[in-house]
Amino acid sequence: MTEEQTVLEKITQWLSGPGDSILNLIDIPQIMLLAIIFLVSWLLQFLLRRLLNTLEQRLPVASWSKHLLLVTRRLALPLTVLVLGGLVIEIMLRLDYKVNLLELASQLIVIWLIYRLVAAMLENILTPEKARFWTRKFLLPLFLIVGILSALGLLNQILEWGIYIDTIGWRLTIGSVLLAAGIVIVFVGVARWVREILANSFLPEAGLEPALANTVSIVVTYIIVIFGVLVALGSVGINLSTLTVVLGGLSVGLAFGLQEIVNNFVSGFILLFERSVQIGDIVQVDDNTGAVQKIGIRSTTIKTRDNIELIIPNSYFLTQIVTNMTRSEDLIRTRIAVGVSYEATPREVEQALLEAAAQHPDVLSDPPPSVQFRDFGSSSLDFELFVWTNQAFQTPRLTSELRFHIWDALAARNIEIPFPQRDIHIRSGVPWSSLTPPDRSPS
Repeated sequence: MTEEQTVLEKITQWLSGPGDSILNLIDIPQIMLLAIIFLVSWLLQFLLRRLLNTLEQRLPVASWSKHLLLVTRRLALPLTVLVLGGLVIEIMLRLDYKVNLLELASQLIVIWLIYRLVAAMLENILTPEKARFWTRKFLLPLFLIVGILSALGLLNQILEWGIYIDTIGWRLTIGSVLLAAGIVIVFVGVARWVREILANSFLPEAGLEPALANTVSIVVTYIIVIFGVLVALGSVGINLSTLTVVLGGLSVGLAFGLQEIVNNFVSGFILLFERSVQIGDIVQVDDNTGAVQKIGIRSTTIKTRDNIELIIPNSYFLTQIVTNMTRSEDLIRTRIAVGVSYEATPREVEQALLEAAAQHPDVLSDPPPSVQFRDFGSSSLDFELFVWTNQAFQTPRLTSELRFHIWDALAARNIEIPFPQRDIHIRSGVPWSSLTPPDRSPS
């Protein structure tokens, strides 16, 4: 008899005699016990929520702690009902009472607990809008169907549906696939949570630099995810030694088809450990200048001054020339060229430029601004103002505001900024014949 026929027989039995099945579940003492369990659990989770709210106010503001409290709130009620229900079932069994309704309720509560856990994980991983969409449109209908199948006693049979691969002696079932997917989701959520703790709390408090803390947290994250994938593969019955042989046979073909991806993957690890480019650095790639927002395993994200994000493959940073303005320190020097009239006094111009620089809050006094007399131009005295700032990302705004200050400082001293001039001298009294070339035609 096939599995499909077994399931159909189960459904037929329920449809042919639903009254008997329902009457077997109707037991007044068990229903009263369920009501008491839910009431006590609701009171306990209410007290637990108040305790968590008090704890949230005392804890430092960190995203990982908020995620943990969110998961705890979501699981408080079903977990309390499950624990109390298990205790009541154990006591009823020892007293030799019927517990069929309580056991069915426990199965449904386990499904409810898993639903709450997965929903909380989605809220931590996705944005609120996406988490709400996937929870309402996919997760809730899926778990409702699972609950109905569990109540009908069909869930185990359906989870055993699958295929058998004779060549490697491996059976793949719906239950094993769902279990593997759940393991991966849990490990990904745990990895993100551990990364938040390491990058934002534990490692900075231990004295590590932000860039090094980010590197360590990323490596630990990928280790946890890889371990979760291995556990998931083992849960579906895949022999890891057999998988190694298969991957070894495919490695030659993958080497040609995925060489760019592998190159970027290896480059990402080199960047993380070498730290030639770190999060927060101001870099110049070709004609684009921006701040490094994220260093991933495959690519690096840079946000420009125009709020445009550039996704750059990691191999680019190892094979091309990249200007890092803030690798060793945040200080950079910028310059502004100024030309003034020949009637101005150079020392007075120097004083005006230094005064304009001192008025800007982003110009540092140490190292101090300086002025250089660059050249005697064709129509102006050429000066250059040098200033230091620790706001490398804002240099265009800084230079623009400094030019306003320079204009005001020069205008206050009646120092003109000339424009290019050319003098044209027209000679008069010269015969036209002397300006024309001689006639060289043969006589």
